[in-house]
Amino acid sequence: MLDTYTRREPGEMFAVLELDAYSLMLDHYPAVKLSKYDSGSSPRFPKHCTYKKSPDMFLPLDEFKIKRNHTVPVIPSEIREVLIEEQVKHITKYLRSIYVEDSKMIPERWQQLAKPLSELFIV
Repeated sequence: MLDTYTRREPGEMFAVLELDAYSLMLDHYPAVKLSKYDSGSSPRFPKHCTYKKSPDMFLPLDEFKIKRNHTVPVIPSEIREVLIEEQVKHITKYLRSIYVEDSKMIPERWQQLAKPLSELFIV
């Protein structure tokens, strides 16, 4: 996904936050939704798109493996996006690493978590 956005937005700076997903999802359980699609971008070939973006494509976590239809993930490998509705509070508590090209771009209190963004690119 990073590679896709890097190509789409040349010259833009990106950061990837690595979070303790288990704790984050547990602490925000009622607000967690799962999707098998990337909700943030337009389909590359809209005429061949097999789904329509709508709130129905987000599955509440407690319905995973219960609700079954073609618009929601039914197995873990189908999960492409995790959404936490509203707001995550105290994100520093969940932050494990920040992948960024220039660590000077992140707050000083997170500097020790900085890692090179290049570590995420598959060569």
